[in-house]
Amino acid sequence: MADPLIVLLLVAATDAKDATTFGMTAAARRALEPTGVVLVDARPELPSDAEALALADRVHARGVVELMWADEQHRRARLHLHLASDTDWLDREIDFLPEDAPAERGRTLGLALATMLAEHAAPAEHVDVPPPSEPPPSTSVEDAPRAIPATTGEPPPLRVAAKVRRAALDLVGAGAVGLGGEAAGVGPSLSGRWLATDSLAARVAAGARFGALPAADASTLTVVFAAGGAVRLAAAGDVEIGVRGDVLLTRFAARREQAGATLERSRWIGGADLLAEATWTAAPSTALVTAAGAEVAFGPTDVALGGVQVTRVPLARLVAEAGARVRF
Repeated sequence: MADPLIVLLLVAATDAKDATTFGMTAAARRALEPTGVVLVDARPELPSDAEALALADRVHARGVVELMWADEQHRRARLHLHLASDTDWLDREIDFLPEDAPAERGRTLGLALATMLAEHAAPAEHVDVPPPSEPPPSTSVEDAPRAIPATTGEPPPLRVAAKVRRAALDLVGAGAVGLGGEAAGVGPSLSGRWLATDSLAARVAAGARFGALPAADASTLTVVFAAGGAVRLAAAGDVEIGVRGDVLLTRFAARREQAGATLERSRWIGGADLLAEATWTAAPSTALVTAAGAEVAFGPTDVALGGVQVTRVPLARLVAEAGARVRF
């Protein structure tokens, strides 16, 4: 069995916890599996070429690469690579658009690193580097990484144009339980959102929950319409964490069978909600989503039989959702 291809990735300490670095490391590791290993070393300052080679030798790495940024906005990246089989350093520059998400930039860099390794590894030390099972989400490469003709000058920069996915549809299953009263229900919810920036989105939603009021021997249908916004708070690799809030318009209806007849009463009521969200990107345009939080109605709903109150639908409910997202 061939020895693993160990690659040492050197990054500045200020970039160690950046979503771009996480995305690059994850993408490179996936691309190099099962024969490649990526080790990450964060330092206050990137070392000189000689120091980088010495660090690689300590961990028995057959390749060392430095991730450099030409600006604080991370618009242009430079991969500075050396392989044990080569006496020269290899460089590739990648330009990004302002609207490119950090995680997408990282996936592009990870793919570029894997491609450089596959192109320049000497036959004696060659390790098959399978291409990633899927292209970097939300990213199209105009000049895709490919073999660079042997020249004495610098290789041309790799120009990256991102396909920005600004819209998304969420289809989830939602459940709610009342705090201090009967308000349990489950059902589907469909929402759409538009990303104004990488971290801020507007959203609208509609859903239905089916439940029961045992005290009134009645079934319930709660139809919820929502409009609000969502904010991304943190991102690490394929995972994003955020929070959302909405203004609600709810139609609550109770139905009861009595003496062969169906009695139904309903009311409209306003409200608001606040939920924490978690998203895991499973494919370029698909993600799994979950959310949990609370919603509050702007008033209670009393349920009476024969003029006698038998139960109350409370103001507050705990809400949880899980489902899938498709980006466009």
